[in-house]
Amino acid sequence: KPEGSNHNNRMAVDMTLTGVSNKKVVIDGVSTKVSSISDLAKLGQKIGVIWFGKGDVPHWSHTGR
Repeated sequence: KPEGSNHNNRMAVDMTLTGVSNKKVVIDGVSTKVSSISDLAKLGQKIGVIWFGKGDVPHWSHTGR
């Protein structure tokens, strides 16, 4: 990775998520049903984790890059 990568600064992770459909995620006591990875990405933003998106599916970080 380039020197300025969020991975090098321990502020990013690559992970493959499967089986997220029909799961419930609880954040601050509020339960939300997840139907897709996009739903999970919206929830991640609430806690400061941004999904890079379809261009790099497993990538999550504090900036999305």
